[in-house]
Amino acid sequence: MPIEFEGLSGRRHPSRLGKIRLGEKAVNAKGKEYPVALDHFRFDPDDPAILPMLEELFGPAPKSLRVFLPADDPETVFPQYLKRYGKSGLLCKGTGRIDPDTGEPGKCIVSINADGESDEDATCDPRTCPYFTAAQPQCKRLASLLVILRDFPTLRAWQIDTTSANSIIAINTAIEELANLEVGGSVRGDLRHLPLVLSLVPREVKRPEWKAKRTIYILQLDLDTAGLVEMQRARSAGRALPVAAEAPELEGPIVADEAAIPDGMFARSVVEGADLDAERREAAAASGNLSDAGGDGGEKDVLDEVLERLKTESPAVTAQARRLGLTVREMRQIAAQIVDLAPDMREIAFLRRLVEIQQERHGRRPEAAAGSPEPADDDASALI
Repeated sequence: MPIEFEGLSGRRHPSRLGKIRLGEKAVNAKGKEYPVALDHFRFDPDDPAILPMLEELFGPAPKSLRVFLPADDPETVFPQYLKRYGKSGLLCKGTGRIDPDTGEPGKCIVSINADGESDEDATCDPRTCPYFTAAQPQCKRLASLLVILRDFPTLRAWQIDTTSANSIIAINTAIEELANLEVGGSVRGDLRHLPLVLSLVPREVKRPEWKAKRTIYILQLDLDTAGLVEMQRARSAGRALPVAAEAPELEGPIVADEAAIPDGMFARSVVEGADLDAERREAAAASGNLSDAGGDGGEKDVLDEVLERLKTESPAVTAQARRLGLTVREMRQIAAQIVDLAPDMREIAFLRRLVEIQQERHGRRPEAAAGSPEPADDDASALI
């Protein structure tokens, strides 16, 4: 008989073993940590004791993994939302959907106000939301892919977080194709336990503000046709299949962990007291006392280093700044707002601010929707 008191027998813990990340932390010459994207998967299990086993099975830098999806529902295996985090955890969550007929935004699924209370009337409008449109956004798109490793002796799932638009599109496309997969002349119609291969693949991208093409790494999910044939032959011959291939449904829910703050996905100042840090930087920028912006007398040198790198690697940025007639002081004020970002994210953030300044001078509000460039893939700033 179940224990009904406190619903004990009906409660389950998420069946998750840990995270697989797409980046790691590096340290610059000033001793500051910043995120760097990888060209391979990095295991981050909840129990570090299994790391040696993982490295023995998959090597030190695996670029592809044999996986299953743990559920048939796309929303379960790959949830994706706009999310904002603070020091206390998840503060806001929404879809960003705008009604095509009325132009009205939908309501937030989660919204916690400054008093720590739920705001049921809050709407999710990325066109005007200051947290989404800021040069250093506190709200970002965030998707979490859940997979079971076919070559690891457990049915617990791994979570892979990504903020990359290209990865989100690629995985959504793959899941839709897999859901309509024909096997034996009929649509299989079930995502569970199809033998798949998850890979990190290079892709060259070029944006107007970039001097040259850059290589990014995106997630790719493919059907393992050899594995599918092997499973069908094993079933026909009555041979035992890999444990996960014929496993019954797991008792506990497999859900992405969204309560925990995603490591490295937001600048430290955003998560660890963003309001205090922003007030300090804004006050310092307004007064011109940039040494107060980071509580460090060497902050001015750091900002000049940021500007020098932009000048060398992104001539379009400095050319636009010259056209606007910005002074060195104004340039440093912008640099103070982006200094906590990963180096490869500073360029787009700086350009966004220049566009805002240009529009402010012409008496227009910044366009945050269709008029803005597609946000660059930022897995480098997301240690997923």
